[in-house]
Amino acid sequence: MKYKCIIGIVMVVVMSMVVYMTVKTPKEPANLIFSGERSKVKKQDEERKNTYVIGVSQLPSNTHPYLQQSDSTQIINQLVYPSLVHINKGNFEYLLADSILLKEQGTKALITIKKDLKFSDGSSLTAKDVLYSYYYLNHPDVNYEGKNTYLCIKGMKDYQSGKAQDISGIKELDEQTLEIQFAELNSNIFYCFELPILKEQNGAYPYSNNTQRHLGAGEYKIESLSLYDQVTLIKNEYNTTKTTYQKIKLVTADLLALNEQEIDTMVISKNSLDAIKQLGAYRIYEYSSRQRDFLMFNVNNDLMSEAENRRVIADALNTEEVVNAVYEDGSVSKGILSGDKEKPNYLSLKKKSENVLNQSVLFQHTYDGEGVGLFETLKSQLQDKVVLANRMVGLQTLSIDDSDIAFYHYSGIIEDVLNSFDLDGYFLQLNDCELKQNADLLEKYLTQETLCIPLHNESYYVIELNKKASVDIWNLMDAY
Repeated sequence: MKYKCIIGIVMVVVMSMVVYMTVKTPKEPANLIFSGERSKVKKQDEERKNTYVIGVSQLPSNTHPYLQQSDSTQIINQLVYPSLVHINKGNFEYLLADSILLKEQGTKALITIKKDLKFSDGSSLTAKDVLYSYYYLNHPDVNYEGKNTYLCIKGMKDYQSGKAQDISGIKELDEQTLEIQFAELNSNIFYCFELPILKEQNGAYPYSNNTQRHLGAGEYKIESLSLYDQVTLIKNEYNTTKTTYQKIKLVTADLLALNEQEIDTMVISKNSLDAIKQLGAYRIYEYSSRQRDFLMFNVNNDLMSEAENRRVIADALNTEEVVNAVYEDGSVSKGILSGDKEKPNYLSLKKKSENVLNQSVLFQHTYDGEGVGLFETLKSQLQDKVVLANRMVGLQTLSIDDSDIAFYHYSGIIEDVLNSFDLDGYFLQLNDCELKQNADLLEKYLTQETLCIPLHNESYYVIELNKKASVDIWNLMDAY
C-alpha cells in the first residue's frame, strides 16, 4: 500500500510538471521552418539588448520616408506614422481608427478616430490631422508613391491634377469624425484608409520643404535619419503602447558582413537559406508573398457567365495536388484575399457542386513549363466534368478579349485581381457595415460567385540571428 501511495504521488507530480510545461512553453509559429543552436547566438550588452536592428534592402532616399514605399519606409510608417487601418493576412485591423462604417451601398465611409491619441510632441491627434494627411499626400506638388489608390474618392482626381483646391469627397464632421464619399466603386475603397497619418502643419503645406519632417503618432519617433545609411527610432513617450525595445535601428543588410552589422532580423531569398544557417541563424520563418497565382474565370464566356458552371470546375479541382505537382516551392493559398487568411477563407467556404459540364472548355496559359504543367494537371482532374483544351500564350494578362477562353492562369496581386471583377453585387450589401468585417464578407462573396480560384503563394524568408523578442513587422509588408 505504501509503495502504491508513493507511485501515485510521483505520477501526480509528473503529470503536473507535464501540464505546467505545456502551459508555460510557448507554441512555435506555424511558419517557423528552422531553429538554430543557442550556442551560436552572441551575447549582448545591456544597450544592445534594448536595441533591435532590422536589415533592409533599401534605406530612405529623402527626408520624408512616408512618401516612399520601400521595405524600410514601410517599417518606418508602421512604427512612426501608423495609418487608420492596416491589412494583416487578408483581414482589416484598426490602428488609429476606432471604427469605419461603409454606408449607402459602399458609396460613403464614416470614420471615427480613437480618442486620446498623441503625436510625438504630446499634441492630440484629431480629424483635422487625418484630413490634412489626405490633402498633403495627394497634393500635385508632393511626390507620394501611393496616390493612385485614392482616385476612387470623389474630387480626388481634380485635386491631384491641380484643377481643384479642395477634395470635395472628404469632410471633417467633428474632432473625431470624418466622412469620405467615393466617386467610383472598386476595390480601392478598401485600401484608401492605409495612408500614413501626419501632424497638421498649422494649415500650411510645406510641399517643397526637404528638411522639415512631419511628426507621427506611432510607438516610435525618428531620432536620426541618415540617407542611404541608417535610421534610428526611439520610443515615443506619448504613445501608451508597451514596447519591448527603447530603440530600433534600420541598416542596409549585407549578407557578406552580417557578423559585423549585428543585425537581429532581415528578409532573405531561398537561395541564401543554407548560407544563413551556417552563419548562425537562430530562427527562420517562411511568409507568403503578395505575388500569387490564380485561375481566373472569364465571365464573358457564355458557359462561364453562370456561377454554377464555374463552381463545377472549382469543385472538381484539388488545389493542393495542383500546387504540389506544378510548383517547386511556396504554399497553397488558403483564401482569395490572402494566402494566409484564416477562416472564413476560400478552402472553408467552397461549395459542393454535383453538376457535370459535358462540354469542351478552353484554358489559356503560358507555354513555359509551369503553364504546361498546369494544363496537364487540370486536364487530369477535370476529366469527369469537362473536356479541357488549351491555348498557349507568351504573356499572362488580365485582359481577355477572346470570349472562347473559359478560364486562364494569372500571376499577380489581389488588388489587381479585384479590380478586374464587377463587384456591384457585393457593394449592394454595404449598409452600415464595419470595414473590419468587410474582409470576411468579401471572401464569402468571391467564393460564392467563384470568380477565381486561389492557387499558390510565392514565399519569402525572415531570419532572426539573436534570441530576442521579435518585432512582428514582416507579415504587414507590401514589399514582398
